[in-house]
Amino acid sequence: MNNKILLISFIISIIGIFILFLLLINLDIKIIKIKDITNELLNRKVKITGEVVRISNYKAGFQLLNVREDMKEIEIFVETGKNISLSKSDKIIVLGKVLEYENKLQIRAEKINRLNLK
Repeated sequence: MNNKILLISFIISIIGIFILFLLLINLDIKIIKIKDITNELLNRKVKITGEVVRISNYKAGFQLLNVREDMKEIEIFVETGKNISLSKSDKIIVLGKVLEYENKLQIRAEKINRLNLK
């Protein structure tokens, strides 16, 4: 009887952890303004929108995008294999992690989508 209760408790605990995990990965990160990105957000995921104002391609296989929103700019680091076809003035939405490189904040892109504004 005691072993049966332990087994049921264990199964319910595992199901609960699984449900929490599903909720965690499906939480929608709210879009923030580029001007609101500060050192307090280091190593945290953010989602921004903006206009591509510069694209730099590097032989090492990565891209740096400069994205502007309301006259504030941030650099987006795009790793090898994630290069997408973008042009200057494209409107994009970026999901990524805030990092600091050479005393400047930048975002390491996890996902980039072009916004279709028509």
